[in-house]
Amino acid sequence: MRRLAVSSKLVFSVAFSPDGKLLACGANNGLVLIWDVASGAIVRRLAGHDERKEVATVDFSPDGALIASGSQDKTLRLWNTRTWENIRTMSRWEGRRRPRPDAYPDVDDSIESVAFSTDGRVVATGSEDNTARLWDVRTGVEIGELRDVGGPAHFGPVLSIVFSSCGRFAATGAYDETAKLWEWPSWRILRDWKPQSPFYASAARVLHRWEGRAPFNAVTFSPRGR
Repeated sequence: MRRLAVSSKLVFSVAFSPDGKLLACGANNGLVLIWDVASGAIVRRLAGHDERKEVATVDFSPDGALIASGSQDKTLRLWNTRTWENIRTMSRWEGRRRPRPDAYPDVDDSIESVAFSTDGRVVATGSEDNTARLWDVRTGVEIGELRDVGGPAHFGPVLSIVFSSCGRFAATGAYDETAKLWEWPSWRILRDWKPQSPFYASAARVLHRWEGRAPFNAVTFSPRGR
């Protein structure tokens, strides 16, 4: 057993690389810390997020080539694990004027969860604004949003999102005390999408819905996805 000491007081998310050699964690000082599992040493400190905001979530791509990090600074960042560069920054407000907080006090798209699709071409985010969004890894373009009947994915911040190993399903857990299993009638919609013709979750549907008595902070699939 090894105890990893961090300079930050709070660690919000951890993820192992697919080969098990690296561990990434998101902290409350805007950093993504990369650890060597064998030695227990920090090998990289990835700076780019607002240092005043917490990095709430991290995930490795299936091939280990990228790390996705989501922050309360409302950005999703992709990091190259060979060069450790921040190769892409995604935001709902990229190229658009952000609403004034005093005019729209309910607008809070801080990112609480991220997950790569099985083929690594899509990264999903769950946010404080009750949404689950899908992003093109290659271009950084938002290509879709999971929407339940008559509304967003949930009626509370989406605290966790994950894809099944087969890539056909996604699961979300939220502050509204529900967890949902999503299915696409044809996974080809995500596999063969074109950036110029995005889909918006009319293609997705809620297969199951579970209700609890407290927020669902984390969801995951069994190894075989069943």
